[in-house]
Amino acid sequence: METLNKISAGLEKVTGYFLIFAFASMTVVYFSSVVMRYVFNNGLMWADEFTRYMNIALVMLGSATIARHNDHTNISVLELTVNSKVRKWVVMIQQILTTIFFLCAAAIGFNFAKTAYHVSANMKIPMGFLYNVMSVAFVLLAFQAVTSILNLIKEKEE
Repeated sequence: METLNKISAGLEKVTGYFLIFAFASMTVVYFSSVVMRYVFNNGLMWADEFTRYMNIALVMLGSATIARHNDHTNISVLELTVNSKVRKWVVMIQQILTTIFFLCAAAIGFNFAKTAYHVSANMKIPMGFLYNVMSVAFVLLAFQAVTSILNLIKEKEE
């Protein structure tokens, strides 16, 4: 279990660095495009596309990062109305359903990415690569949910 938690923490660190890079690069590219547009009357044609794709990656991988701490938005009325013993079961069932959803979404996403043979308009990046970012994020989300489930089981045993 400790190994799984260390892997989870390592993935969080790697995605955290990517999130910093993504946000910084989006800021620099978009700011540069605005300056070039107003100073030289010619902005970076690919800046909008770049920031759109980085924003999608930032949101998807950021959600995997916050999932490790169960900080994602949820409606917790049921969790708050039941006692602590039942609450652990409710959370565990929620995490199991979440894992199933994310694994299905990842499988569908990977299959969809295989069919994407076109490239992006300005940057000429294969769209299959861009679609796979979402599937990778779903796999990370499922991994974090499984880690959460195993930690809940470990808590019950202790």
